[in-house]
Amino acid sequence: MYCLQVRKSTYQFCRRVPIDLLSQFPNLTIRHSLQTKDFSEAKRRRNTLLVHYDNEFQRLRADKYSSPRLASNYFQSKPVAEVSQSAPQLFISTKNTELCEVISLSDLSTFYMAKLSLGGNKKTIQDFSSSIDVALQYFGLDTEASAINRSMVREFMLFLTRIPVRFTLSKKTRGRPIQEVVEIADKLNMERSSISTVNKRLDVLSAVFNYGREEDKVSKNPFVNLRMKEVKKAKSKRQPMCEQDLGKLFSNLTKGSEDFWVTMIAAYQGARQNEILQLRREDIYRERGTWVISFHDRFDDNSLKTESSVRVVPVHHHLVSSGFADWVAMIGAGERLFQTASLGIYGNYSQTYSKHINAVFRSLGVTNHFHSLRHSFRDACREAEVASDIADYLGGWSGSTSVSRSYGSLEFSLSHMKRQLDKVSYPN
Repeated sequence: MYCLQVRKSTYQFCRRVPIDLLSQFPNLTIRHSLQTKDFSEAKRRRNTLLVHYDNEFQRLRADKYSSPRLASNYFQSKPVAEVSQSAPQLFISTKNTELCEVISLSDLSTFYMAKLSLGGNKKTIQDFSSSIDVALQYFGLDTEASAINRSMVREFMLFLTRIPVRFTLSKKTRGRPIQEVVEIADKLNMERSSISTVNKRLDVLSAVFNYGREEDKVSKNPFVNLRMKEVKKAKSKRQPMCEQDLGKLFSNLTKGSEDFWVTMIAAYQGARQNEILQLRREDIYRERGTWVISFHDRFDDNSLKTESSVRVVPVHHHLVSSGFADWVAMIGAGERLFQTASLGIYGNYSQTYSKHINAVFRSLGVTNHFHSLRHSFRDACREAEVASDIADYLGGWSGSTSVSRSYGSLEFSLSHMKRQLDKVSYPN
């Protein structure tokens, strides 16, 4: 729900102030009550405010940057990377350059974000906006997008490795220009961004320029195929739960509690945490005599990671025998199963709940995180020789192409998936 939040059942408009305009507003975030509880009406009023503030931001920028006292930079500070306007060779590009309009990096980024805001979820928009903000501070607001070349991008890539983790949250660095952030990190020897994070930031900028090429805004993408090589070995990445950790969870979690069922569904269904937390009573039902779970995004506060995440899957026999269906029956009609999990600022339930459940796991002496259960499920599928396309479908992995996305069209699909899923087991 982009720029929408719910406060005491009433929708609220919520939009971050652009970094270059922070001095023009009293708070970091613009908030207005939309004075409605109806989602469709809230979206209509939100869109009106979005247009209003887009025009207001444009007006403020026009006033701000028309002043000769200000640097030609998005952040009223000197860009980290100076683009020499007196070096004409920087502007000599491909043969098609003359077909593309002259556009600044700021305008190109705004153009891309307008497209992303139409379909991206709030977390994706926030992450992309953060990476773009870093690039704008580094290169400068008014730098022509076509002036950024491969060599400059490589220097930017090295600069990204010096940025500390969570710098927008730390009291020492938040709200400061990116160059100052790096200097503070050097001085305090703060933990730096991982190679994976650096590559994600580069991918964001590559996406911006790719879209610019598609729309004839720029003639080339200097970020294309430019990534840092991760020296981290596969075995250092997140691992499945070990047998001892699984035993601690199954033995010590209070049976019938929300934490117990969230954990069991993750272990025996392979579902993602947010998929589980947004389940409602009506999502668990009997189909042809078999209990099934429906993972979907039909409700406004539901969100799924990929298209393949939408699925209807049978319930594992261990969950049924443990009383899952009886527990669900005690939930009120239309209510979410796991009501202790609250909706986070990015529009999902796992943002806040993950901290809670991982703290519970640590209190039980479990060394891995909750998401490791999803890896455990995949390993258990392999051990049980579950067909890979069935395993993909059960867990909502994007590799699922062989299984019908609408199992009702094939009478044997549900029963076949049930037989395959019930083969999944864990020691003890």
